Amino acid sequence: MAHVISAKSLLKRTNTMINLLANLDPMTVTTALVGGMGALSTAVVHLYKSQFTLQKDVNDKISRELAECKDDRRSLWQAVLKIDPSAEELRNIK
Repeated sequence: MAHVISAKSLLKRTNTMINLLANLDPMTVTTALVGGMGALSTAVVHLYKSQFTLQKDVNDKISRELAECKDDRRSLWQAVLKIDPSAEELRNIK
């Protein structure tokens, strides 16, 4: 069963938190903010590197498949030209 917090209780807790933060040493707040920025920077770098690696893998796969496709096309045209040498005209139409 969910616990319902009254508005008065929430306001009291909020005031307590504000008072606690107001009484902190500025160096503590600065240290916490710098630590948070460092953690976020680390997360961004990790995401960038993982995305870069994933994109590199995709590019390599597509390049291999494209090379295979071009080889297959070349083989098919060679087979067609063996059957009908006049098909060379069709290959040059773009």
